[in-house]
Amino acid sequence: NAANVYSFTSGISMVAGRDYEMRFFHRVRLGSYPENYRVTLGTSQANTGNLDTLYNFNNYGTTTYAQASGNLYSCTSTGTYYFGFQCYSAANQYDVYIDSVEVFEYIYVNNDASPVAMVNPGSSVCSTADSVKIELKNSGQNALTSATINWKVNGIAQTAKSWTGTLAPGASETVNLGLYTYGSGTLFDMEFITSNPNATTDGNTTNDTFETSVNKGLSGTYTIGGTAPDYTTIAEAITALESNGVCGPVVMDIRNGTYTEQLTIGAVANVSATNTVTFKSETNNAANVTLTYASSVSANRQTFKVDGGEYITLKHLTIKGAGTYAWPVHILGGSEHITVSNCIISTPIISSSNRLPVVINGSATSYTTGALNNFITVDSCDISGGYLVICIRGTSTSVRAKAPVFTNNTITGYAYMGIYSYYTAAVKYSGNYIKAQVLNGLDYGVYCYYNTSDPTLGGIEISNNTVLTGYYGIYLSNCDGTSTARQKVFNNFISGSAYTSTVYGLYNAGTDYCDYYHNSVWVKGPSGTSTKRAFYRSSGSNLKIQNNIFAVTGSGSTTQSYAYYNGTSPNTTTMVVDDNVYYNTINP
Repeated sequence: NAANVYSFTSGISMVAGRDYEMRFFHRVRLGSYPENYRVTLGTSQANTGNLDTLYNFNNYGTTTYAQASGNLYSCTSTGTYYFGFQCYSAANQYDVYIDSVEVFEYIYVNNDASPVAMVNPGSSVCSTADSVKIELKNSGQNALTSATINWKVNGIAQTAKSWTGTLAPGASETVNLGLYTYGSGTLFDMEFITSNPNATTDGNTTNDTFETSVNKGLSGTYTIGGTAPDYTTIAEAITALESNGVCGPVVMDIRNGTYTEQLTIGAVANVSATNTVTFKSETNNAANVTLTYASSVSANRQTFKVDGGEYITLKHLTIKGAGTYAWPVHILGGSEHITVSNCIISTPIISSSNRLPVVINGSATSYTTGALNNFITVDSCDISGGYLVICIRGTSTSVRAKAPVFTNNTITGYAYMGIYSYYTAAVKYSGNYIKAQVLNGLDYGVYCYYNTSDPTLGGIEISNNTVLTGYYGIYLSNCDGTSTARQKVFNNFISGSAYTSTVYGLYNAGTDYCDYYHNSVWVKGPSGTSTKRAFYRSSGSNLKIQNNIFAVTGSGSTTQSYAYYNGTSPNTTTMVVDDNVYYNTINP
């Protein structure tokens, strides 16, 4: 049979002379079965009481939710009204879905002044005394020429402001209410009340009050944990930072102990290169303070996460991930100027990405999802375990994470890669000691893919590292420099020992404008057909390979063991290979 079904809202009080608008989202189940239905309004939940049609949808076949809005209705008398949905489709149709039903009331008055925002100070205040400014709006139909603004701070009335000027209907302007001196408190509740628009009664008092709060920003050194601390937990300190902002450099001294917390810090108001935030052990000894968390939730793998933060430093801390999912230090959300220094960071070794000691990316669960996290520094840390140890990934070849600095770290005990660097620019990886869990494993010391130079920040630098590997020492693929910003790989010591069939010391794949200077590379391997290359160029142009030591020892096939090897014919006019020392006991 053909449908003729009603569904009604609950009663809504409506006032005569005012306009009302109903908005809702709707769709049908199948586009091949379009529906006919209307929306009505009346004084009862019955067909006979709903006589006014607001919307009429004939042959409606949209299968994704769309909003219906825009039709205004004005009541002739004050009372309770009901909105009805009547389906009058043909026989044997399917369903109409209605969601998010809203009713808006429009009040039109001639004289109406309203405070709509506090302009100054912002969410936090740093000055002892500061001007209090609000945005005053003309919400009436007449031009607004005067109004009274009363205001309170923590419930204490301040000197009222008598405003005069000219505001057209709908217009607003900033009004300075006067100077307020902030006392010793940290939270200030602000209340602003307008009245007497155009020296007459306000026609709509529902919008006469605006309330907000201001926090006094943090500055100086605070303590966490121990006896009589400023904050009992690290999470409590983070909440204070995110709520109050800062007014100067802030140091959070964490007292000795183990803190089992899962932490996330986001944006902090007023941070800058001067107004930094530092979390560190009070004794400046990482062994004295341990942050640990064992996560069993894939979407929350961190012990300490920085999500969209800036100018934050973690220093002299032990940070552990102990659960099924363990990313002890996780930086994402477009974070910038984040420093991790003199820390001990660890997670158990595993042959999957569920455990990664340091992750800098754009996803809570996938290390291969990138983001634009710039100017991230990891320095002088002892980092161990996991699948990849330090992982950074930008978004694409056009959106690269800029200027990561990984220096003077000890990177050990990992299953696959010491440093994984993908879609980055102007990197500096220097002075690191890198050693896999098993020297004869299928591992990479430093893996760089699409790491390029930056027009402002310059080229990449990979220098003074010690890399002990079983597969690839330093691997550069499509890491192009330019004629004015060349890539530089120098003063590295690489020792490689083949586990199955292959070991490479330095590997250049499709990387142009790169200089390899003063590197010492020694690879060795078992007998048989194992491939051993101290330096391997599969492709790439405009290279300079000078003053290096390339050595191959062990036993094996003479056709597979080379101190220096070109996989493709080089362009001799753009490549310089000179003043190197070659040592090969297998293929002299």
